Amino acid sequence: MTESPISRRPFFCPACRRPFPPRLAVHGPVRQRIVDLIAARPDGITRGEIIATVYADDIDGGPDNPNTVSVLIKRANEELAAQGFRIEPAWLGRGARYRLARIAEKRPRSLAARPTPDEQNGPTSHHDSRRS
Repeated sequence: MTESPISRRPFFCPACRRPFPPRLAVHGPVRQRIVDLIAARPDGITRGEIIATVYADDIDGGPDNPNTVSVLIKRANEELAAQGFRIEPAWLGRGARYRLARIAEKRPRSLAARPTPDEQNGPTSHHDSRRS
């Protein structure tokens, strides 16, 4: 009996060389479509593009207020934080592009408050000693 090689998902698409988006899960079908859409666009996507794509099959054309997308993203971020990610705008204001960003791990306060041994001793240099 021969063993099949371990199949691993490649990190980059062989056709376009873009990184594959991470698999993230949030509650609600609309929120999930928004998260999947933003994760698949590392260059970012505008709120208008999100509405046009997510609500393309909606007879009414989607929400009347575009801020609905911002609220859905805010609620998705609450769930994404536990997975180590966050959706954030590349800049604020008109035409901002939303992108998926990895959240940096924080050091526990007990460790962050303590100075490292180098910080306790201060800077040392061979120029500190004076020759007479």
